[in-house]
Amino acid sequence: MRTGRMVAYSAGNVGASMLIQAFSTFAYFYYVDQLRVPDTWISTALVIHGIFNAVLNPVSGQLSDGTKSRLGRRLPWMIGGMLPLAVVYVLIWSPLVAKTHVQALLVYFFIVVLLYDIFYVFVVLNWTSQFPELFHRLRDRSVVSAWRQMFGIIGMIVGVAIPPLIYTTLGWTTLGLIFGIVGLISFVVAVYGSWDRTGAAEVKAGLPLGQALVATFHNRSFVFYVIGSFFFQLAFQIIPGAIPFFGEYVLHASGLVQTLMLGSMFIVALPMVYAWSAITNRIGPRSAVITAGTIFAVSLIGFWFISSQTMAIAWAAVLGLSLAGLMILLDVLLSDVIDEDHVKTGTPREGMYFGVQGFIVRWGVSLNAVLTTEVLNRSHYVPHAAHEAPAVAVGIHFLLSFAPMLSVLLAVGSFLFYPLHGQRLKTVKERLAPAGGRASGSAKLAQSVP
Repeated sequence: MRTGRMVAYSAGNVGASMLIQAFSTFAYFYYVDQLRVPDTWISTALVIHGIFNAVLNPVSGQLSDGTKSRLGRRLPWMIGGMLPLAVVYVLIWSPLVAKTHVQALLVYFFIVVLLYDIFYVFVVLNWTSQFPELFHRLRDRSVVSAWRQMFGIIGMIVGVAIPPLIYTTLGWTTLGLIFGIVGLISFVVAVYGSWDRTGAAEVKAGLPLGQALVATFHNRSFVFYVIGSFFFQLAFQIIPGAIPFFGEYVLHASGLVQTLMLGSMFIVALPMVYAWSAITNRIGPRSAVITAGTIFAVSLIGFWFISSQTMAIAWAAVLGLSLAGLMILLDVLLSDVIDEDHVKTGTPREGMYFGVQGFIVRWGVSLNAVLTTEVLNRSHYVPHAAHEAPAVAVGIHFLLSFAPMLSVLLAVGSFLFYPLHGQRLKTVKERLAPAGGRASGSAKLAQSVP
């Protein structure tokens, strides 16, 4: 595939990262702190959505893997879901019920986020699933991965750093409208980048859903990967979700300071993508993710001691040094796991693996909502109170330091047992190489990978 198409495909990460980061960071804050919906109601709604989304991910992955069309397996789902996703995203930030009707707001939140979950999963899962399917050679994957992460960081910067500037000056509705349009444009460009189907895997008869799930969870490499990925992703959700509360009730700062905190983190991460790529090539993805995770966990301790705006911005930049490594490596590791499964079975199951990963990781959204609610309640937090209890600052410091640190350490612990490295990983790559990156037969290849 030509470089231009690679870049266009990778541009989908702007929309994917921007939409989910803005939602994860500000939706809870918007409905609880701004619209005054009780926090326990919103956290309960997010738990229910987590259950729904967890089931939706592997089901949509299975549907995607088995789709047959002139456009391949993934593009029909992306094309059909892009515009509805953009519309629903606007509606999240533009409640169609009066702010005084709290119960109606809860029902509205539940329905609109349900629709957001459906369209986001079908668009983003199918876009992501094309990565190991379209790009077989190591060189191509390296190039596309670098572009994907660069666009992903841009999306994260926009998703977590720009909203305070928009909603404090133009309002929340304008925030939703701008993000919905930008996200739609991003996915349209990604569809263009995915249009060249040369080299795409042919559809083969796969396993039924139940058997496919069992086979996926029997893959030891995937099990340890997805546990580590879950705890990394949970930390990524806790940190940006806590920053608006940190800025409002600890730093007593404007939205600009929150923007500078989040912006400095991701701006530093952007050039570090290339440094971590070099480190990964030298020591391997497993060792690199353990190293990056350990540095990230240790760095989080600093937020326990920070209470000034300048130090908060500076220390957020420090986190960016290791955050870049974690962002790069999760995609690389999962692609290796999918390659191993393909070598063993001879059947491409990208959609199922990305779907099951979504099934697991999506629970982090619900867990983060429950954790944040519990900490705020125990801290006696009251939205917009004239004087918050001293415990509120302590609780918010905990959400920004020790809570995500523990999550990251659990992730690192899981990757210590991740088996797909060294000779085992080398064998997988050697078995894929003769077929141009796609396994040609399961029986023979399965003998080479334990």
